[in-house]
Amino acid sequence: MPVVESTDSTSVLLHASRNKFRSVPGDSNNAPRRLRRGAFFFAVLLSTIGVGLSIYPSSPAADVQVPSSIRQNCPAFAQTESVVVAGIDDGDTLRLADGRRVRLIGVNTPELGRQGLPDQPLAQRARKAVQTFLAVGSRAGLLLDAGGRDHYGRTLAHLYDSHGNSLEVYLLSRGLAWHVAIPPNLRLADCLAAVEQEARNAGKGLWGSAGIPPVAATAVNTGGYQRIRGKLLEVRFSRAWWLNLEGNLAAVIYPEHQHRFDRRQLRQLQGRRIELQGWVYPSGSARFRPWRMKLETPFALERL
Repeated sequence: MPVVESTDSTSVLLHASRNKFRSVPGDSNNAPRRLRRGAFFFAVLLSTIGVGLSIYPSSPAADVQVPSSIRQNCPAFAQTESVVVAGIDDGDTLRLADGRRVRLIGVNTPELGRQGLPDQPLAQRARKAVQTFLAVGSRAGLLLDAGGRDHYGRTLAHLYDSHGNSLEVYLLSRGLAWHVAIPPNLRLADCLAAVEQEARNAGKGLWGSAGIPPVAATAVNTGGYQRIRGKLLEVRFSRAWWLNLEGNLAAVIYPEHQHRFDRRQLRQLQGRRIELQGWVYPSGSARFRPWRMKLETPFALERL
């Protein structure tokens, strides 16, 4: 069984737009609180749906507030396509009547058990929540972002019910999914992060006692989506940027994603405890740490 980490009293987050560190009070559950990050992406969202917002160079982007109406619904930023739901595979993958499989943008839900493995906590609840929100045979609104398909051939999209309510918001607000921000599909990233934050603050679902706590960096011994906590021993800048944690894990920021991060702020993390959220995979190298995580946006990085 993986060694899990206890809750820290304070977390400081790397802001996705201006990379400002800000301290915020800690939770009483198994995860630190997070601030809304990536205000640039949210400004695009607001301009698209007609909400007025001014961001001046001298104004901290972290001070941008998400209107409650937007935070609750994360409305579509373009015309949706009417589709019919044919089946629900799990909490974040659905099948359509036209034969397409849809992988939801912006969320990751606990895995259902396969090949003799047990379900992850709350995996069945996440799947049932989707069934409640979009019953088989019902019509849904399909909204594409910048990227079309994943490496499994699934269509990457947001889904809305007939009243314009977001399925991702439904899952995140109940603590049945983690927010993930994967380029280039970032139009609703800030809004979805704000919804997740409220669920974390309230200790719902995954953020409560029934959820999946973070794993200590010294105890990483398997792949898949994880929240990893540990001391950052070294930050190394070469063609790729490397964050070497204690234990067996290294995080890597490849050149195509480096524009979203700030070198100075990353360097300041050295020697501090951080949390990383993402997919762990074998490095395949005998020279380096055996486990690796790719960082694509600062949404995946927190300073504890």
